[in-house]
Amino acid sequence: MTEIELKKRIEAAILRFQDLPLYEAGMNLLAALGYQSNLQLRVSGFDEFKHNLDQAGKLNEDHAKVNDWQNVELLCQITGDTLNASGQGGLGFQTEYQPNEMQSYLFLAIELKGSEYTRTDLARITRAVNQVFAMPALLIFKHGKSITLSIIDRRPHKREDSKDVLEKVTLIKDISCALPHRAHVEILFDLSLPELYRKHGFSNFEQLHAAWGKTLNTSALNKSFFKELSNWYYWSLANVEFPPDAPKDSEETHSISVIRLLTRLIFSWFIREKRFIPDRLFNENEIQSLLCNEFTPEGTGTIYYKAILQNLFFATLNTEMDQRKWAANSNTMMVHSLYRYRELFRDPDHALEEFSSIPFLNGGLFECLDKDLGAGATPRYIRMDGFSRKSDNRLRIPDFLFGVASGQLT
Repeated sequence: MTEIELKKRIEAAILRFQDLPLYEAGMNLLAALGYQSNLQLRVSGFDEFKHNLDQAGKLNEDHAKVNDWQNVELLCQITGDTLNASGQGGLGFQTEYQPNEMQSYLFLAIELKGSEYTRTDLARITRAVNQVFAMPALLIFKHGKSITLSIIDRRPHKREDSKDVLEKVTLIKDISCALPHRAHVEILFDLSLPELYRKHGFSNFEQLHAAWGKTLNTSALNKSFFKELSNWYYWSLANVEFPPDAPKDSEETHSISVIRLLTRLIFSWFIREKRFIPDRLFNENEIQSLLCNEFTPEGTGTIYYKAILQNLFFATLNTEMDQRKWAANSNTMMVHSLYRYRELFRDPDHALEEFSSIPFLNGGLFECLDKDLGAGATPRYIRMDGFSRKSDNRLRIPDFLFGVASGQLT
């Protein structure tokens, strides 16, 4: 299976949490990630969990927030034998262990009644559940329209062989079941068994667990993020054109304008993560239904940037909510609080509704830098952002810069 095929399979498994029961959806995701086992004990609901798995009463029910548990499923136990039997990537797991070595994983799924939980809430539940078991328990939380994968780092106690020390909890949080973010799919791909084995190689659970830890290490994730950001910056630099007044560096490239664009994009993505900007403005399928037939995610036109991003930056985030409307005629030139490019939308009035709930941000980041420096009847226009319907607008930021295989834009 190719990398693209595996990522699509992971994304499809996330989407199934919308319609499959918790157990089937959880098993489907584990299968997509390569973790399959016939070591299963169907435990459905808290009463069965308590009766079958916590007879010693180790679970701190307050810390575990059991009153919020709508359902809990024990998905499976993964051992070296089950991984060897699966034939995944030619794995050769050692199956004879020294005492107190980590020998397996448990995977559980918990559906919570609420939709919003803090990192502290989910980490606390994870710790409480792990107190019950002698091996790491990895949890898939379903809450509202999202899932969160929770992984705990644990090591043997140095003085008491019968105990483990529970350490850091890492969360892959708020994975949308309807529109999985590309970053989430990428992280899950990195945690898939074939990819972990390709990168790290391992022959026992201690090494597998270490591979999980390296993959989830904050500095490693940051390094990967900044590498991808750097690659996109240089790719963009070679493909964009800004208006003549936009500054150029000593190498005659639009580095300042591209950095400004990146800054605006990152901040927009941040407030989108806070659910202040609709996901559909960044989703390929949704965008194709909004924009004209000429738009394709792989296209060389500047349709997505003009219609969606410029209108988002200047006419939405930099404009009071009660002042947002379409530019009506040429007398509105240089009035950057008005929406432009009606012709790029299938239904311009419906498109305006897509922006209507986005808040106004009182700051300079989204101020359009196009200016009219003239006086009276002698206009002198400075074009740096190129927020203009004029046919001589030389702005070119190709659509293919924002299109990705997972269906997410930017």
